[in-house]
Amino acid sequence: MSVLSPISSRLRTPLVVASLFATLSASGAALAQAPLSALKLEFVQPTGTVSPTASINVSIRLTNTDATQAFSFNPTTGVAGLPNSSLPTSAWAWNPSTSTYEAVAFDRLTGFDIGVSYACSSTFSKPDCQQGPYAFTFGDTGLGGGFVLGAGQSYQYDYGVLSPLGVTPAGTYSIFSAPLVLKVLGFSADNQPLTALYELSNTCQASTADCLASGLVFSRTVSAVPEPTNAALFGLGLAAVLAVRRRPR
Repeated sequence: MSVLSPISSRLRTPLVVASLFATLSASGAALAQAPLSALKLEFVQPTGTVSPTASINVSIRLTNTDATQAFSFNPTTGVAGLPNSSLPTSAWAWNPSTSTYEAVAFDRLTGFDIGVSYACSSTFSKPDCQQGPYAFTFGDTGLGGGFVLGAGQSYQYDYGVLSPLGVTPAGTYSIFSAPLVLKVLGFSADNQPLTALYELSNTCQASTADCLASGLVFSRTVSAVPEPTNAALFGLGLAAVLAVRRRPR
């Protein structure tokens, strides 16, 4: 169980939170848990301008907005205070016989993990997430081993990297949905490994249009590539200016 190094902490230090969690866990007492609604996700440096061939790093800040209670996750027991009855009872699994994904029921759960999900409807990628203008590679949140996020604390993690597939056309591209998810791990009755996702928080919970209108997005404006003719004229003009400046008086 690791404790997050806070970006900001108003009420408790990480050491105090870790000590409290260890004491309550050892005694069998329940740790007061901040509700899921207290978790806030926001993009770090949400706007900017990049060149048509530049890769884009996306970072997210996770904040526990509860003023008195910590939020904790354990890879064995999951999220404190979240009952198993709230978790998915099935997962989508590929059926090679029908070449389709089908819902398969969990027979038993074996553990939990923390991860992120990428919205393929973002304008950085096409709907299949495999084609341009950008390819997305997931980052590492560093949260999977377990954590305690104290009251008022924040933690910043790498959401992923957007890599251009060639020269990106000029324009503004955006991501509006970048959820933090609980991965529920287990097996089916025939011992097929299953993974289901349970959304803990999202950068924007509203519709796509409302997210864009509210500015709750990560966007980058790709600058236009100068036309060869214009670039050449600019170079000639600059050379002429330098020549005039260097002319003996």
